[in-house]
Amino acid sequence: MTLQMICRHNLQIEKWNACVASSEPSLSYAKSWYLDAMCAGQWNALVLDDYRAVMPLPYRKKWGIQYLSQPAFCQQLGVFGAVSEAEYGCFLNAIPKQYRLADLQLHSGTPPDLPGLKPRTTYWLDLNHSYETLVAAYRKDARKNLRKLEEQSGPCAVAEQFDFHLHIANYRAVYGAMNPGLGAEEYRRFHLALQAAETHQCIEALQLNDRAGKPLAYGLFLKSNAQIHYVMGAPVPGADSGGVHGLIDAIIRKYAGTAFTLDFEGSEIPSVAYFYAKFGALPVHYYALHINRLPLLLRLLKK
Repeated sequence: MTLQMICRHNLQIEKWNACVASSEPSLSYAKSWYLDAMCAGQWNALVLDDYRAVMPLPYRKKWGIQYLSQPAFCQQLGVFGAVSEAEYGCFLNAIPKQYRLADLQLHSGTPPDLPGLKPRTTYWLDLNHSYETLVAAYRKDARKNLRKLEEQSGPCAVAEQFDFHLHIANYRAVYGAMNPGLGAEEYRRFHLALQAAETHQCIEALQLNDRAGKPLAYGLFLKSNAQIHYVMGAPVPGADSGGVHGLIDAIIRKYAGTAFTLDFEGSEIPSVAYFYAKFGALPVHYYALHINRLPLLLRLLKK
């Protein structure tokens, strides 16, 4: 077994993407084109043998110290490929010591008993059922909000909307103040990632309209091999508050009866978790990895 760190510019990208594509799970977040956009090229990787398994290492640098940091709009990374639990542990132990600090989020397929991991919660909805079966599992208030939306604004219609600037501007207008850690640079990179996802046909970009054709909500869903990730969505300010209910119902209706799982990507916030659970989604764990190799004084300041 050969496990080595390879700098981004030396990676064999075709082999990298093939490894991620064949992995279980396989996430578009780990594809080279998504990482290049969200990390601005600042990522290296651990590679096992001839790309039998890989682990992206997105890094930043501050005060002369290199550290690993989860990119924005990239909920889960980790090890991708054919690995045993013991080999997965080897990856974590092989994270180079040049990275003095690491805060990474590892996908749901990560062995949960590895040391240093803390579980976090996302919500998944198995779409391999008829739409009628799926909607019957919605909670009472979700069905009530959809009926109210239909009465006040419907019949609503969903349309493709690939103006990513529009999606991002609407999201920032509604939720920007709640996400102070996201600045102009993060949104600029996300726009590049969305353009790359469109090129690779890995994105659902949707706009929900009322009966008069006015937009009620916008939503972006990144597609992986077997998952659809709800990466960004928001109601239009001043529009019917049930627009996001209608948008999510539309994506569920479209993919009902397929092998896809809808990943709502959260949340540890109880009110957000409740909202996702209203659609019949169930909690699933992914894992946070924290490593602190800073000198003692900086380690105390970090705490």
